[in-house]
Amino acid sequence: HFRTTKNLIKDYQVEIFTQYEFNDFLLLNDRYLIGSGLRIGLHEDESVNTYVGMGFMYEKETYNTDIMNEKILVRSTNYIRNNLALTSNIDLSNTAYFQIAADDSNDYRILYDGGLEFYANDSFAFTISWNYRYDSDPHGDLGNGYVQISNGMSFNF
Repeated sequence: HFRTTKNLIKDYQVEIFTQYEFNDFLLLNDRYLIGSGLRIGLHEDESVNTYVGMGFMYEKETYNTDIMNEKILVRSTNYIRNNLALTSNIDLSNTAYFQIAADDSNDYRILYDGGLEFYANDSFAFTISWNYRYDSDPHGDLGNGYVQISNGMSFNF
């Protein structure tokens, strides 16, 4: 995932993003998207920053299924993001997305990405992340939702 922003005026930014994804669990061979939108800062200080985003994206998905092998569409993408420094070495991050197909309001996704980082020092952290996905129109025989939890370590250099 790559995202860049450009300040327009105080608390308002234009953003451009692109993403490549694959997910064997969802039978997703490839997902390419490109989009743009507006990001608005709601709150920012030393320990908290919160913003919302609204935009549109073009996506192309190919699946490893016998039914509907490809899906190309335009979606709105709306999100709220919050980062919170719980202590000097523990950060909590939350992002919730609501994405609707431009040509079918019954085709929508709700996504949540959360994370907790425990910093041992400026370069090393232990991480826990959790993701939730709900898709009103899943492909193949997959269910509407799933949860993924992972942990690991990160090293910043």
